[in-house]
Amino acid sequence: MKNTLDAIRDRRSCRAYLPNMITNDELSKILDAAFLSPSAKNMQRRHLTVITNQAYLDELNIKICAKIDCDPHEYHVFYHAPVVVALSSLKGDRWCREDMGIMIENICLAAESMDIGSVILGLPQRYFETKEATEDIKKMGAPEDYEPILFVSLGYKAQKDIPAKPRDTKRISYIK
Repeated sequence: MKNTLDAIRDRRSCRAYLPNMITNDELSKILDAAFLSPSAKNMQRRHLTVITNQAYLDELNIKICAKIDCDPHEYHVFYHAPVVVALSSLKGDRWCREDMGIMIENICLAAESMDIGSVILGLPQRYFETKEATEDIKKMGAPEDYEPILFVSLGYKAQKDIPAKPRDTKRISYIK
């Protein structure tokens, strides 16, 4: 397992996955890391839905592509990852975006520490914020007053050692 700083340095958005499923032990560690993330006022208003049913992910892809105007046969919003995790939070929660951002970063760093790829997905939200998504939201098993906020695809990387784009570290100000 990589140490924290190595995982932060090495993590890239992964958009190409091997078809084999990550192990239950790996998934369990990733989900444990998710729930170790802090939340505003420690309210912990969050729910995770783990989706491994590829037929259902393909069905969701068609529905999402209809909302973002793309061809579902040419583009797969989940990148054919073997695992997708939906992060849901209480509707109208003032801090849900911050809480979900922290939680999803824990998921991605835990995955990277085990050399598992991840990509954070915002496009599914375009479908899930519509009335057409009501049945899919129910299917996710979150409490009735929760809504999906973010998604993350997970799986073994089809490509490794992708170089990072240069970072502009000059965007730091100091007040001393």
